[in-house]
Amino acid sequence: MDAALFTKMLSDKNVLDLRGLGYQFPQADIKEFTELLKNGFYHSLPLKDFSGQNIVYLSSIAQVRLSAAKVLLMPQNSTQLYGVKAMEEEIVSTFTIEQVDFTRDSVRKILSGLAPTDENENRIFGMKKGLEFISDPANQITEETIHQLYEMTNEKVYYIIDSIHTAILDQHQISFQYYEYTPEKKKILKHDGYRYILDPYALEWKNDHYYLIGYSHKHKGIAHFRVDRLAGVEILDSKFQLMPDFDVAAYTNKMVDMFAAEHAEQVKLLCSNELMRVIIDHYGEDIEISPYDDSHFTVTIEVNPSGTFYGWVFKFMGEIRILSPQSCVDKMQDIARTFI
Repeated sequence: MDAALFTKMLSDKNVLDLRGLGYQFPQADIKEFTELLKNGFYHSLPLKDFSGQNIVYLSSIAQVRLSAAKVLLMPQNSTQLYGVKAMEEEIVSTFTIEQVDFTRDSVRKILSGLAPTDENENRIFGMKKGLEFISDPANQITEETIHQLYEMTNEKVYYIIDSIHTAILDQHQISFQYYEYTPEKKKILKHDGYRYILDPYALEWKNDHYYLIGYSHKHKGIAHFRVDRLAGVEILDSKFQLMPDFDVAAYTNKMVDMFAAEHAEQVKLLCSNELMRVIIDHYGEDIEISPYDDSHFTVTIEVNPSGTFYGWVFKFMGEIRILSPQSCVDKMQDIARTFI
């Protein structure tokens, strides 16, 4: 790279914004430019960015002020993850830009711990929870936590989760209705508005959604329900006892997916020996395996027999076959015929 081009790029107003720089210079020039900066201009800091790379600064562009560094490094006595004043200003600025009808007094009311009383205060409450979430160092910014943040700032879902948490802690049964969708994507209540009675055991985050897991009195066994599909959640006066030895983590790990059916079934599979690793990766080393012949083994798994499960079997092109129950065999054959 010649000196004139390097100087031009270094003095560009977008020098700290490689995307903006990319609108004016070829990618090959930008790559060479950044390599030159690394060799003699960047100063590496003992800090990591979200991808684990060292943060660097360009001393001729970004001046580090010691007074600011002292404030950042000084131990804080507050137990709050996000300063109340900073949170207030963030919410006010955001709602002003989005032209949301609110008052600063309502923001202060929610930040002081009072319950919201209308839709706008619900939005303030949701944003408060979101700011608390992203300011917690334990919540790394990943695709999963972004989805969690979305669920958390959804006022309807948040209040349902809050009610369920209360029921779990106090061991109270809950009652609710459940949504499903018609082929026209119309949202309707399942079983004509039937109210499920559940002993709530846990809330789990899986497949980008929160799931409620517990003992279903309709199914006479453990079942799970997507929280964003619950309606009319009520905490009942009746109490429950946890099922002895129930392991929430083991239950969720057994599920290939949690999108469709509400309960699991025992399914026996015939697998090629080459797929032992696949089975162990999904179900752990404690899964019981039985030799079938020199080339195959059988395994019985507890699985949600939904479309994702059959798709998972189908992708192995006959190296995994369903032996039982017959209903699952028939379903797999029906699916296979649709591709002929």
